[in-house]
Amino acid sequence: MSYLVYDAETGKILRTLTGAANLQEMAAQSQAPNEIILEGDFDDRLFHVVEHVAVPRPRVSIPDDKTITGDDVDSFLIGNVPAGTEVAIRNFGVERTDPAYLATFTVDDGAFEWSSTRAGLYSFLVAPPFPWQRETFEVVVQ
Repeated sequence: MSYLVYDAETGKILRTLTGAANLQEMAAQSQAPNEIILEGDFDDRLFHVVEHVAVPRPRVSIPDDKTITGDDVDSFLIGNVPAGTEVAIRNFGVERTDPAYLATFTVDDGAFEWSSTRAGLYSFLVAPPFPWQRETFEVVVQ
């Protein structure tokens, strides 16, 4: 049987416990006062706990089409982005020492729109605040 330990205030899954004979034994283990045990085995990258139930963490809206034209008019738009989300974009077409290799942005208005005039493959990391899921993907600029 597997159990998870989560933060009662945030719902963040802190760790998974397995192999204990019963719940009382696990409860006797050292825990912070705001930690609660719940039966189940859930990936903390994909789930959090709301009202003592493990539920999927929300996701930002990543478009299916990840190809844009490098004309600085066509753009890549990510919707449903919570304020405070960090977006990092890596350009694989330049050397690491080039200032265009890595760009970072903070979203504060609910959406992220990006365009480029440089053709190439770009790696995105979208890191919203908890409980939102992190997303990684690639965009091609033609």
